[in-house]
Amino acid sequence: MRRLLLSTAAENDLLAIHAFLADRDPAVADRFVDGIFRRCGQLIDRPHLGRPRPDVRADVRSLLFERWVIFYRPDPDAVLILRIVDSARDLGRLDWPDNETQ
Repeated sequence: MRRLLLSTAAENDLLAIHAFLADRDPAVADRFVDGIFRRCGQLIDRPHLGRPRPDVRADVRSLLFERWVIFYRPDPDAVLILRIVDSARDLGRLDWPDNETQ
């Protein structure tokens, strides 16, 4: 069975989003994290669910969750979540993990 992995950058993204939301409503923040993990979990059985993102890198795909974009790289044994970012963010200013397999 394929595994779901998060890069350090994706973990940091998730922690930052959770902290931002929790300042306003901790329950909303927790529901957000649950929703992200449910959405990412869909990639275990359907790793090509998202669309290719050659603008980021040839092997990267993306999937939407509400207004957030989940960038990931599917491999035969795992799906590596690279970043989780606001859809309005300037992608050219983001750092992208190279070959991290946490």
